[in-house]
Amino acid sequence: MRYKVLKGKSVVARGVGTILDISSNGAAFRPAGPVQRGELIELSISWPVTLPDEIPVRLVVIGKVIRSTAECAVCVIGQYEFRTQARLSQAPAALSAGTRVLAWAGTAGRSDIRAVANG
Repeated sequence: MRYKVLKGKSVVARGVGTILDISSNGAAFRPAGPVQRGELIELSISWPVTLPDEIPVRLVVIGKVIRSTAECAVCVIGQYEFRTQARLSQAPAALSAGTRVLAWAGTAGRSDIRAVANG
C-alpha cells in the first residue's frame, strides 16, 4: 500500500505501509512514517483480483485520518475508486529453433537468420 498526505491539491508527504483492516467506511493501516489526526490522506492499495487478461487493479481511497498512534492510523473513507494499473513488462522468452522466426527465415531465403537462431 502506498499513501499520500494531501493539503489542498498538494502532496505534502508520501510513504508506504500495510493495510491492517478495511471496510466500506474506513481503513486501518500501518504507515511508514507519522501521520496526524485530521490530515487528508490518499491510500493506493493493490487489489488481489485482476481484470480479464491479467490487468492489475488498485483501490484508491481518499479520507480523513481520525486516529493515529505510533503503530496504526485509521481514516474514514470519503471517496474511493478502482483504477487499472500498468502491467510489469516481462522479457520475451528465448527463441527456439521451432519458432515462427525460423519459419519466416526459411520462406524469405534468410539462411543467415536461420544459422544464427540454430546456434
